[in-house]
Amino acid sequence: MRGLAVACLLGGCGRIAFDSIQGSAACSIAVTVPDPITVSGQTYTYANFMGGTTPLGSVQVSAHVRDSGAMLASTTSDANGLYALSIATHGVPVTVDLDYIPGGYLTTALVDDQPLDRDIVGPNNMMNLELGDGPIWGDGQMSSVYGAAGVTWNKNAGSFGVIVHDCSEQVVDGVAVAIDPPPGAIAFSGANGFVSGATTTQPPFEIATVFNAVPGVNHITATKAGFTIAPIDITVAAGESQTSVIVHAVATPER
Repeated sequence: MRGLAVACLLGGCGRIAFDSIQGSAACSIAVTVPDPITVSGQTYTYANFMGGTTPLGSVQVSAHVRDSGAMLASTTSDANGLYALSIATHGVPVTVDLDYIPGGYLTTALVDDQPLDRDIVGPNNMMNLELGDGPIWGDGQMSSVYGAAGVTWNKNAGSFGVIVHDCSEQVVDGVAVAIDPPPGAIAFSGANGFVSGATTTQPPFEIATVFNAVPGVNHITATKAGFTIAPIDITVAAGESQTSVIVHAVATPER
């Protein structure tokens, strides 16, 4: 089940994209940034539920502006799944989504809720997904993820997972996640990568997975004492794709 768990924000069938990000919680973002910014990483599939990965090459990788959808850069990962994108910024932070389009697999969209203000150097350790990582699932893998959770995969619905980082990009555990409208199920991965009975994100994978989400706008609320986490609206559409999203928690100052 780890194949899903490491995904950060997993979407099974259903393209997920941000309509808007609400709230004032935000990490410190640079005012002036390099032009261009380079995002590098690796495209890969999961070999098991404990974070084992296998590089997957020849995946089309592209970056586009979240609000307008304007394409900023595109490339194809090499035989080892490695890629690098050069993204024009004109010297200011840019909010982008990354798309990973492989042949014969589900499309992955990776969304970070913070604007891009620095070079991203990957691949990362893939234990907890970070910007630049490009996880890919096939139909069989996604069916296994649903089956391990005891949920039947409805390909007319959507799926996603939620992982929360702090402003230093460390994963945050103990985060509760609520979705409106209610999905078919929400589950939290345990120490072995499989669904546990927990009600908040747990180490080492820190993922909340949402199964069979209602197509259309889904409102995500993540909460943890001592942190402010802005709620997020995403739009879920039917179809065979998945989305990984990184949400940030800002530590609340002590009074």
